[in-house]
Amino acid sequence: MNRFQLFLSCHDNRIYLMDMIRSLLLSCHEGVEQCNKNLRSAWRYLNEIPPTGPEFKDDDKCLLEWIPCYKTDSWWVSLNPSALPLLINNIDKISWPAICGNPSAFHLFEAIFRNSKEDKHWLFLSRNAAAIHLLEANPDRINWIALSLNPAAIHLLEANPDKINWYMLSKNPAAINMLKANMDKIYWKSLSCNPAAIDLLEANPDKIHWGYLSENPAAMHLLKANPDKISWSRLSRNPSAIHMLEANQDKVDWEHIFANPAIFKSYGKKSNGSMNGISGYESLNKDFPRTPATLATKYKEHCI
Repeated sequence: MNRFQLFLSCHDNRIYLMDMIRSLLLSCHEGVEQCNKNLRSAWRYLNEIPPTGPEFKDDDKCLLEWIPCYKTDSWWVSLNPSALPLLINNIDKISWPAICGNPSAFHLFEAIFRNSKEDKHWLFLSRNAAAIHLLEANPDRINWIALSLNPAAIHLLEANPDKINWYMLSKNPAAINMLKANMDKIYWKSLSCNPAAIDLLEANPDKIHWGYLSENPAAMHLLKANPDKISWSRLSRNPSAIHMLEANQDKVDWEHIFANPAIFKSYGKKSNGSMNGISGYESLNKDFPRTPATLATKYKEHCI
């Protein structure tokens, strides 16, 4: 399976996939014009794929009251680091490739995925900061495009500069020093969503991509000063914009909002020394008495 086919095999979410395809094409040095042509072709193909959206049940009332559970997007919610209570109670609706990229779920699902032979699982494990020890132990399984997003992988990227994908690295807040040292390699579009790059963006306003800036949690002052430039689809993923989204529900993208960690009541609360509802394996087992073996059985039953 080549890299393009790998990304197509993960077509659950069009927007994320298109970003990955864009990074792949740019890394192949095809040029921006050819890249955009290929992207348009890929987008037409992807739009022929019917979206999936199984209905989640929020029996424990994990979501904010104004978030309709029946609209839950399985892909985005499986990636959401605050979504673990909802995911545990809807195990049959999880997007298994996506949950490989969820740092708060990794401790529960590590036993399932550590021996996975699926390239699409390793694609998302490569972006998962909690999976760094697994990646270090399996360097031949690393997807370097996705790893360039991983905030815990800076040491691996610095040791392998020829494998860095600069489009993805420009999004990585932990890579800000590398980016400042290589300004000529920055992709300003993807840098616009990097919360650690707000000083660079303010110093270069003509290079800001307002669509990507709309998902930047450190950019709310810029967005509020330029409301006509906001992309509400991407703003729907921005945890710092949760009150603005609540006040403008007619503009909310009800697919993308399930990537927003702030839609969960646990967001921002401390839990055993951790933040944003992300706690350790021991704490999770107290709230969700399911063993890894039980989850593995459920995975085999519902694997997609």
